[in-house]
Amino acid sequence: MSSSDMDEQKQSGQSRPWVLPPLGQVDSPSAAEFVRSTFETSGATADAAALREAARQEGYRQGYDEGMARALAESEQLQRELADTLDFLRQPAARIDARVEHELVELALAVAKAILRREVSVDPNHLIGMIRGAIEQLPPGERDIQIHLHPEAAGVVEKTLKQYDRDRSWKIVRDPALGRGDCRIHADPSYIDASPAALVDQLAVELLGGNRKSDPGLAVAEESNDAN
Repeated sequence: MSSSDMDEQKQSGQSRPWVLPPLGQVDSPSAAEFVRSTFETSGATADAAALREAARQEGYRQGYDEGMARALAESEQLQRELADTLDFLRQPAARIDARVEHELVELALAVAKAILRREVSVDPNHLIGMIRGAIEQLPPGERDIQIHLHPEAAGVVEKTLKQYDRDRSWKIVRDPALGRGDCRIHADPSYIDASPAALVDQLAVELLGGNRKSDPGLAVAEESNDAN
């Protein structure tokens, strides 16, 4: 009801019932318009939220793809660098392994020589066995055999060899320059080094190949083979 209508009622002293005016004839927004605008606003808000969520998901997916691409590229680069580093380290390692292997072989041979020399010094029977084995390597028919020994070992060896090798013509030569377990056998034109060190070196050549043929102390082959 408008203010003019209310003034007229007061002046006449009569009251009239208020009638709802038809839609479209009021100055203020109607309830229908309010409801319609409310739903329209809610729908627009929902659409905007959906757009924001879609944009967020798209940005996340794009960032994820870019991050994965960078991670894969960095991983491949690290793998290449690691492979290059391993190749660089592998070459010195191979040289180190070869050097260590050579040193271990030399150490084992030195220990074997020391043990054999000690056994020969303690028990002359070992020395006698080596001498007889060396004599067997001489060409058949060798008669003038000279066995060079340390003076302390010469007596025992001479007594024993007289019992087993009477059919051979040999002579014991006392040589102070030799070690107690060393033995040199001369039978012109042949020569054999039957010392513990030479025997170990000869065994090393047989087991490891010919890389040690130039080592000092290696048993010298019979010169008669070259002459033949």
